[in-house]
Amino acid sequence: PDESVGNAAAVALGRTRDLRALGPLTAALKQASIRWSAAQALVELGNPAMDALAAILSEADVEVSKALLAHLKQYGVKDPRLVPALLGRLRSGDWFVRRSAAELLGQARDPHVVEVLTVALQDENRLVREEVARVLGEIGDARVVDALLGALQDRKTAEVARALGKIGDPRALEPLAA
Repeated sequence: PDESVGNAAAVALGRTRDLRALGPLTAALKQASIRWSAAQALVELGNPAMDALAAILSEADVEVSKALLAHLKQYGVKDPRLVPALLGRLRSGDWFVRRSAAELLGQARDPHVVEVLTVALQDENRLVREEVARVLGEIGDARVVDALLGALQDRKTAEVARALGKIGDPRALEPLAA
């Protein structure tokens, strides 16, 4: 019942890197007072826990998703096993979750995410659209140039212009000059 003890226990479990901690840490995600520490600990369990972490993220509610995504970004986790769960988070009702998922998908460097991210250029939230454009620029796949040109025309954001510049496709020269 003591929040400080619960948080310290979660952190300690993560540092053990013992997969027996998965169950207690997963259960701790349901407790708002120790959720952040439990999410950190799950990420710290590392590579052996990625399949379980992907499954948890696929089913997570908004608050659990926020905590897990924040720690995945903090630790720079780029495991391809997370890609399906991250793609699912792009459909979240929460803009922060969608933006974080897009950022992590960019770090994963999976060429299969380009089509889904291209659709996400139309997200209702400006911050999500900007992150998606930045990620697409980092990926550098010329297949997205037409979608980025459409986004440049519709919304004229700096991130879209930067993404087009990073890709370096000649089709972007005239629209960028305009």
